[in-house]
Amino acid sequence: MARVNAWTPDAIARFWQYYSQGPETAYFSTEYGTAIVDILSRTGLTLPTCRVLDYGCGIGSLAEYLLRAGAQVAGIEASSHSVDRANERLSLYEGWLGAFVVGDPSRTDELGTFDVVTCLEVIEHLDDARLADALAEIGRLLKPGGTAIFTTPNNEHLEDHFIYCPFCDSAFHQVQHMRSLDASSLRDILTNRGFIVDFCQGVNLLLLTPGISSTLPNQSGLSGRAGRIVLNVVRLGWRCRARVLSALRPAKLRWYLHPGDNLVALVRSPLSSYDP
Repeated sequence: MARVNAWTPDAIARFWQYYSQGPETAYFSTEYGTAIVDILSRTGLTLPTCRVLDYGCGIGSLAEYLLRAGAQVAGIEASSHSVDRANERLSLYEGWLGAFVVGDPSRTDELGTFDVVTCLEVIEHLDDARLADALAEIGRLLKPGGTAIFTTPNNEHLEDHFIYCPFCDSAFHQVQHMRSLDASSLRDILTNRGFIVDFCQGVNLLLLTPGISSTLPNQSGLSGRAGRIVLNVVRLGWRCRARVLSALRPAKLRWYLHPGDNLVALVRSPLSSYDP
């Protein structure tokens, strides 16, 4: 039987160096960045007045959506190659504050604190120690009363996404996931770190995403053009329903978000930030 390889810091660094050289469409925030911006705008935030930190910014896909929405944006990322690519692609945006390698507080301290922190598809990649460090840094960089949004797969069965390497006779998660979370466990983790959790549930971000991409899953059960047509009709219907209901009850995200496989948590800054 193949052994299950542990994700060491060196292996993680090499994996993401390789990943950062691939197509932009491989990144979650390329497909769902517009949905995240949409959700943030419905929390009462005025993005053109916000300073946003994208924690785990990758090559800057979400940052670009936020910059287009008028926000000032900085990024933190573990991969130095991804940091270089993000800075290169976003350097011409007036609101771009730069991307930095995680664990360099001297650089982030220069930027101060942020109104919003985004952390998309990051926490499932972290072991317990690195997760604690990441949440502590997010809490430190988030303004009192600020908003943070976290996303992660909803109750993922990790073994379903393992692949086998015949060269080293080992199996591993194909995109380096280390943990699986559901709404209850994610809420507990964030609450235990002192965050005030306002919203935490699995949602379907696909229904908030305009257009069709060949990389998106076909949830209609049909194939080819028929499946894409059905998916577009379902998405259009849900978006219309959601916009009507959210206009009537703007404070209730549950009116706007359809249940699904993308676990989303919206929190406010840690309680300790309110201490004088």
